[in-house]
Amino acid sequence: AVVSTQSTGTIMEAIPNCSVVLVTSPQAVAAADVLRQVTFCKKTNANVLGIIETMSGFVCPNCSDCGLLFGKGGGKRLAEYCNIEFLGYVPIDPNLSRLLDRGELFKNFQSSASIQSYTEITKKLIKP
Repeated sequence: AVVSTQSTGTIMEAIPNCSVVLVTSPQAVAAADVLRQVTFCKKTNANVLGIIETMSGFVCPNCSDCGLLFGKGGGKRLAEYCNIEFLGYVPIDPNLSRLLDRGELFKNFQSSASIQSYTEITKKLIKP
């Protein structure tokens, strides 16, 4: 979901000392939108925990190969440009989406590239 700077400001006023994880897709236009959010967060002294790039590939539901539909790297380049931690890439995985839509646990889906990405991102966010 896209959150405007106006609604972000309202949220940040209601939750003092909140931290932010920014999410983008690989395309330059998406990264430009998130750059505006980075600028806003810096102006409001929000703690930006990092940037995640979604849609960084498409996991084939038949063979599990991961192809690049939208490219890859826009989120990482943005993080480097803004001197913010890059948390990771998350590919589109239709099998995982179907599993979650059915309300099933994904514990038996650990080999999924998306689950592996989420696991690595979570490890970076939950530091001891």
